[in-house]
Amino acid sequence: MGIIGRGTGVADREMPLKNETKGAALLSNLGDWRIIILYLGEYAVVREYVIVKAPDGQALIIKPQHVDGESDMTRKFPWYSRFFVAGMALIFLCSVSGLAQADSVSDLLSLLPEDAHFAVALPNIAGVEKEAAPILALPFASDVEMAAAMLGGDTLAEGLDNVGIDVNQPGAVFVRFESLQDLRVGGVLQVKDEGALVDFLTGIIGSSAEDVDLPGGRQAKFVDSSKVGYFLQGNKVFIGSSIAMLNRMSDRIESPRAVRYAPGTREEVVAFTRMDLLDGSGLLDSVPELDKIKPLLDTIRPFSDELLLAIGEKAGKAYLRAAAHDTGNAPLPSPGPLGFHGFLNADAPLVANLRLTPELTNCLSLLMVQEPSTRKVGGYIRIVSGMLGDELALGLNGIEGKIPDAVLAAKVEKADLIPGILKTFVNIEAPSYQLDGSDVYVYEKVSKDTDLHIAIAGNTLVVAPAEDMLTTSVKKFNQPSGATGVDAATVAEGVYGFVALDGAKALDAFPKGTFPSNLDMSKVSLALTLGLDGEWREAVLSSPKGFDGFASLLDDIL
Repeated sequence: MGIIGRGTGVADREMPLKNETKGAALLSNLGDWRIIILYLGEYAVVREYVIVKAPDGQALIIKPQHVDGESDMTRKFPWYSRFFVAGMALIFLCSVSGLAQADSVSDLLSLLPEDAHFAVALPNIAGVEKEAAPILALPFASDVEMAAAMLGGDTLAEGLDNVGIDVNQPGAVFVRFESLQDLRVGGVLQVKDEGALVDFLTGIIGSSAEDVDLPGGRQAKFVDSSKVGYFLQGNKVFIGSSIAMLNRMSDRIESPRAVRYAPGTREEVVAFTRMDLLDGSGLLDSVPELDKIKPLLDTIRPFSDELLLAIGEKAGKAYLRAAAHDTGNAPLPSPGPLGFHGFLNADAPLVANLRLTPELTNCLSLLMVQEPSTRKVGGYIRIVSGMLGDELALGLNGIEGKIPDAVLAAKVEKADLIPGILKTFVNIEAPSYQLDGSDVYVYEKVSKDTDLHIAIAGNTLVVAPAEDMLTTSVKKFNQPSGATGVDAATVAEGVYGFVALDGAKALDAFPKGTFPSNLDMSKVSLALTLGLDGEWREAVLSSPKGFDGFASLLDDIL
């Protein structure tokens, strides 16, 4: 049970027991029951109350456990924590519901109000909490543990289950951005027992709530002092932090928004918005950190409408994916798998392969020129983009001194221009030798002990730091059945590109001190894929070690 509001205490309050059997079972376990009152604001005060049996045996009486407040727990919250705790309290307050006719996450997202900017939806609470348990155990997630304790559970799902919530149902939170310090919040959950819900809310809110008429003939209850309101519709309860939010949610019931997102077999937590809502929110101009993604958004804006960021686990892999829906509303054709990673060393700790579309090349160069450390590389990409074909692969074997030990393979549009470029810029007059009938140019002493060997065969360019490595790469590519060192699923999913990092291999390949001392690279195994999912373009960061792998990496970093 829970109370949300303002004040310094509550008088004893009786709660009649409608079901004698259930009441007897409840009364037999009074020692395990507590009521928590949470005062919202800059400071949050958690105060404990105890439930005792009334003299007639037919009611429960709520009594302050410590009327002098000596057991109060007071904590100052930054704005984002206050919203989190308030949101959890709102979900708890308005969700004394159990099994009902379940809507899908897509159904709930279709209720995103007209003036809200984004939504966060969970397929269910228990499943998400179970899968994400390694991450929720980290210190930065302590507010989740606090919310669980407030609800009387060791976990959030247990606490919500204790108070009558079906933790296997989806729910959604809607957010309107006014500023970083002012977010307007709404939400929707499903109701099992409307009578019990109304009785509970009436007992909690009491006479302090005002009646608010909403579109569609609905009526909401709203408490202005604590900025909490709700209304019921069918098997759902809608919660809002303002009367305007309640009105907009009621409006949306009459005309649900068409949503193309459908999770299918995925069970993922998703943050959802639309390009027009994001552009209208002011976030891109109000949050300096978002400047870095503006080139990406500018690239996909002409052909994208819905945007999402999702986290989940599938087939043992934990993943974080960003996706943009294509406005054509039809499955996007796949260009087929990439292949130039076949030139690369199967034991390389870092392997990348990209399909160089004009959009990707332009986006990468714009992203890189924003950072001082990569500005030159971004400039080089723009210079050579007209010469490159549609595929480029890089295998980083390690670092010798300050020179990367790497193999690069690329398709080129104008291979006949390369000899002239080598002659002009690095004074290479002619090929040094031939490999399988192809010319090889040697750029001598690129570092103290390293020469670059550059092979040109048709529209293919291969660069390696030694003759034997070049020979091995070319022969390896001509035997495509050989192992590439890249997981087949990564290649299949990354039709527009992938980057695979094996931290265990990196330990032996890179000099000591390359990585932060607090980061255990043996735990790091990540793959980033750029690919397609039906009507969606997506970038997916995944770890075969599941959320344990993500949590371990975050723990080291933080």
